[in-house]
Amino acid sequence: PNSPHSSTWVIERFDLQAIVSQILSAEESQILLHVKMPQEVREYREDEKWMLFNDFLVQESDHDEVLSFPPWRHPCVVCFSKRNAGESSQERSLFSPARSAEASDVIVPESVLHIQSISQVPCIRLVSKSTGAAGEALLPPVGDLIAFDGEFVSVSLEQSQVSSNGQRVVSEEGRQILARMSLLHGGKVFDGSGAIDESGTDNCVSTLLVDDYVLPLEPVLDYVTRFSGIVAEDLNPVVSKHPIVTHRAAYLKLRYFIDRQFIFVGHGLQKDFETANIFVPAHQIRDTVELWRLPNQRLIS
Repeated sequence: PNSPHSSTWVIERFDLQAIVSQILSAEESQILLHVKMPQEVREYREDEKWMLFNDFLVQESDHDEVLSFPPWRHPCVVCFSKRNAGESSQERSLFSPARSAEASDVIVPESVLHIQSISQVPCIRLVSKSTGAAGEALLPPVGDLIAFDGEFVSVSLEQSQVSSNGQRVVSEEGRQILARMSLLHGGKVFDGSGAIDESGTDNCVSTLLVDDYVLPLEPVLDYVTRFSGIVAEDLNPVVSKHPIVTHRAAYLKLRYFIDRQFIFVGHGLQKDFETANIFVPAHQIRDTVELWRLPNQRLIS
């Protein structure tokens, strides 16, 4: 009611926007997040769509799944928004134009670059210029070019069959995970001036920043050695001759360079980043698949 002595009621309507759930199992528990897609996205869709965030997995979900609570899923936080309450400043910031990042904007701390290898071979140690010591690799300035390459192994094989008319029909897509990532500092973005840095050298001096193998979270069915060059021993922390990090450590390292607005250069980067399940803004990608191609011809693999 409007007041303790009033018989008039004001009815407000709220819309469900997000649910945080705890997933319980015999081994461990984890957190899931379901978030309704923004209004700008829903306007172009007939059905109400949600996004599921499960650790590093991000995928679409539907209304029925969001409101289904089997015994192993317990809702912890339920978020509503007042209908017709207007756009909040936080919502506007999600869709505001990208701006250049300063060091204070970086969410992932520099300490992730010091995560130790779980094999006998240490990772490359990167430090900032102010704290660097002799023999240590220095972090490049924000916004420089970085060459990226990833190698992947298969944890799920493609399932297909031949139909009655002779066409090959895929019933289940194969799935790969990141098994190695390499980052190489390539200098500053070329502006055509032929500038020389303070040390008196040009911008083409390359420094290896990251070359980590990634411990698989699932059993590997195919190491795709012909293309990846990876064999089983490479991902075994006991016998590997390479630095190995966990999947989370590899993700955080890559996220650190993304947040610092580095420009990633490579071949087929869009596919690599999709397989690695990480988003890189388009303005931070220089993909040679798109840069060098003949008009009206297929992309070169």
